[in-house]
Amino acid sequence: MKWMEVGVSTSQEALELVSNFLMELGSQGVVLEELPFPDGEGSGSCIAKGYFPCEVPLAELVGQINAYLAMLEHHGVSVGSKAIQTRALQEEDWASSWKQYFKPVRVGRRLVIKPDWEPYEAGPHELVIHIDPGMAFGTGKHETTQLCLEFLEEEVYPGARVLDVGTGSGILAIAAAKLGASRVWGLDTDPVALRYARENVIKNAVQHEVSLQEGSLSGLDGVDSPLDLVVINIRPDVILSLLEPLRRYLKPEGILILSGVLQSELEPFIKALRTAQLTVKGQRSRGEWITLVCTWVFSGS
Repeated sequence: MKWMEVGVSTSQEALELVSNFLMELGSQGVVLEELPFPDGEGSGSCIAKGYFPCEVPLAELVGQINAYLAMLEHHGVSVGSKAIQTRALQEEDWASSWKQYFKPVRVGRRLVIKPDWEPYEAGPHELVIHIDPGMAFGTGKHETTQLCLEFLEEEVYPGARVLDVGTGSGILAIAAAKLGASRVWGLDTDPVALRYARENVIKNAVQHEVSLQEGSLSGLDGVDSPLDLVVINIRPDVILSLLEPLRRYLKPEGILILSGVLQSELEPFIKALRTAQLTVKGQRSRGEWITLVCTWVFSGS
């Protein structure tokens, strides 16, 4: 299968916003590069590279990116050079191009995310998650993933039943299992992502705890009793659309970890959560991103 790499030259200030927009446009993953100035001073320019199926109309895609960059400029965001470059890639080229940037990373108190091709000697209390994201989102480097992992470390307890919506590479589902969850369901609509997630589950020897399924919440199989925790690392509009169907899966005192919210989106997002009878019991930020921990306010509680 052929893919189209779309590289957008931008600024450090706009890098996360541009990478998020590429994902909203349908990119199957994003690689971020920070380039130093030739004189060695300053933070330099940045490139966000998105990867799209070749059948996506390229001219329309580039037009949408240019319009988004113009909108950011209009709102006072420095967007850098705004140059856009494209090239066609075979799937194997895509899946290998970003590996030079993926190194072991420690998250929270005990979790370490390690790619297969990098050596790492684990400490006595560390939980190492072996990940090859392939073409799926979830290397452990993005702020939203790290915030989810930190909250999972705090909220998952032995025997917990967990659902990971939009599982991507499977990193959050695997982390939940390694943290003691007895049953974990990972749900995604992307069959390519699930292919890599299944490989990662086996590499981490959690195939007895983690069940991966393709599709939507309406087709979720095997959940025969209420869940203790649900984690969703997507975008606010998608999260809000999932809240009502999630109510029947989560037990009354259950935890929702909601990630993928930008600082600029937080106020209306929290208002929408309150309208859905959710209360925010905690939140954490990193860069422009916010992750929240919520519970439902059930009548009679």
